Amino acid sequence: MGRTRVEEECCHEGPHSPCQQVVPAEHEIRIDEVGVLLPSPKAQADTSQYEQIIYSQPGPRLKRLDSQRPISEVPNYSHMTLRHSRSFVRAVCAKSFYRQYTHASRSPLRYRVQAYVDLTKPKIVLLLDFTALMAFLVATRGINLLNLAAVLVAGTLASGGAGALNCYLDRDIDQSMGRTSQRPIPKGEVSPFNALIFGFGLVALGVGISLLLLSLWASLFIFLGAAIYVGFYTKWLKRRTTLNIVLGGSAGSCAPLAGWAAATGNVGVIAPWLMALLVFVWTPSHFWSLALRASKDYAKAGIPMLPVVVGDKKAAQYIALNTFLLVPSSLIFVPLGTFGIIYLAIAGLLGLGMIVLDLKLAFNPTKAQAWTAFKFSSPYLAIVFLAMVLDYRILH
Repeated sequence: MGRTRVEEECCHEGPHSPCQQVVPAEHEIRIDEVGVLLPSPKAQADTSQYEQIIYSQPGPRLKRLDSQRPISEVPNYSHMTLRHSRSFVRAVCAKSFYRQYTHASRSPLRYRVQAYVDLTKPKIVLLLDFTALMAFLVATRGINLLNLAAVLVAGTLASGGAGALNCYLDRDIDQSMGRTSQRPIPKGEVSPFNALIFGFGLVALGVGISLLLLSLWASLFIFLGAAIYVGFYTKWLKRRTTLNIVLGGSAGSCAPLAGWAAATGNVGVIAPWLMALLVFVWTPSHFWSLALRASKDYAKAGIPMLPVVVGDKKAAQYIALNTFLLVPSSLIFVPLGTFGIIYLAIAGLLGLGMIVLDLKLAFNPTKAQAWTAFKFSSPYLAIVFLAMVLDYRILH
């Protein structure tokens, strides 16, 4: 049998040419840019003629649905969806870039206020205020509300100012460390000069309020807390010695002393000094766990934190050893008669938890175990101080 004309045209080019059927142009199938099948020109022409005949008939004109409209008039919903999707993706991708480079200059007032609040390290301030409050409530049965408010306000301002000055002095290493790179100065939300003025202003205001409303002892400890943290720890110890945290912990010890002095006007008994000692001994166990987890960051910044200098395994052993000093320091109040059975139960259980976790860290000095130990030690101090108040107010 003879071949068709289409086959002859197909194979006319040679024996090695693929035999493909030639489709007339009027029947050609097309696909648009988003993969939607389009009708052939002939199909479009036939459809238009049919539509003209149907809709030219007399009778009520009804609103045509998309399925009843000429194919050329039906909107390309897929193309519209694709266009909107592209716009959405561009907006999402540009969001982080916009925030990074224009947040400081074009953000609303509340973002600026939040940046300055973050500069004060509010979590540290809250813990210091809490220990001062608990010491105040234990120091005397009566509560002088004016003195209580004054020590909390003055302590908050001075501690927050010290935190801002710490951020100012550490702005170079904060930039290079992942843990601190999102602080307000590295992010460009607050300029170094503004942070410096802001920090000095808060410290001066806090000390001024304490001198005006509180005893000289309370004012002294509020000032010393800020001065030790900024001048002794941040400026001198932090970049020089592995004892930076050990000695720098004396800054936090000033908070319960200030609270006690605000309530009584003096610190002539042993109880507030034992509270200060508890904060002092707690600080290394708490912060060395964090330093162990972030040892690479500190090594990169050139900060001689204990895990960087002696290694993770040795540092974990030092943490456990320090915790064995911390627990007796917390329980010494009981044999001295300062607190009773309620305090003993709470502090004893928490101390046991600290020992177990830090011993696990000593035998398994991983980043995950260090983070677990750090998270447990974070509320430890606050709960122990709360137990002091509960015991004193219930049993005395």
